[in-house]
Amino acid sequence: KRFFMYPMHLIVEIAAEPRAALQSACALGRDGTDLLLSNGLLSFRVQPDRGGAITEGILQPEGINQIFGNGIKANEGQAPGIWVSQRFKTEVLDESPDTLAVRLESPQPVNALALAKTLTLRRGEARLGLELLQANRSDAPANLALRLHPELQIGGAADESDRFFVPAADGLKVFRFSPSDSFRVRPAEGWAAGCDRNARTAY
Repeated sequence: KRFFMYPMHLIVEIAAEPRAALQSACALGRDGTDLLLSNGLLSFRVQPDRGGAITEGILQPEGINQIFGNGIKANEGQAPGIWVSQRFKTEVLDESPDTLAVRLESPQPVNALALAKTLTLRRGEARLGLELLQANRSDAPANLALRLHPELQIGGAADESDRFFVPAADGLKVFRFSPSDSFRVRPAEGWAAGCDRNARTAY
C-alpha cells in the first residue's frame, strides 16, 4: 500500500508468513519457590507462598501474559482473601508429557475454612483445568455464598440462560446466572455444578 502526503512518502508492505506448528508436551519447572507449569501451548506461574496465586498465564507463541496485576487469588468473598499470606503445601499428582497435575493446599484452616486447588494441563489442549475445594473444618454448619462475578460474561462465556446447582440441607438449589448476585446456601454434599444451556455442556 502506498501513502503520499507532502512532505512524507510511505510504502507499507504486509506479508503473511506461515507459522510453525507448536509442539505440545507437559513439563513442570521451578523458579525459586514458584512453580512453572507448561504444555507448550500455555504456561503458568503459580506462587505457593502467596496462597497458590496464579501470577502468569502466557499464550504461545506470542508469549504475552494474560493475567493482570498481582495475579489470580482464591478468596472467600473479600479480596485479597484469608489465604493470600498462607504458604500452601504442594503435591505433584501427575507429571508426564501427556498430563501435568499439581495440588496446592492450605497448611491449616483459617476461620475454620480450608482450601485446596488442583491445576491440570494436558498435551494438545489450550486450557487449564482448575479445581477448587473449600471445606468447613468446624463442627458448626457453615452458611456459604455462591457469588456470580460479572467478568464471567467476557467473551460470552456466561449469560442468563446458565444455571448453577448446589445440594443444600433443605434440597437442591438452582440459581440463574445474574451478574454480581450472591446466593446464600448451606452445602449438604461435596459437589456443585454449572450448566451452559447454549453450549449444551455441564461442569
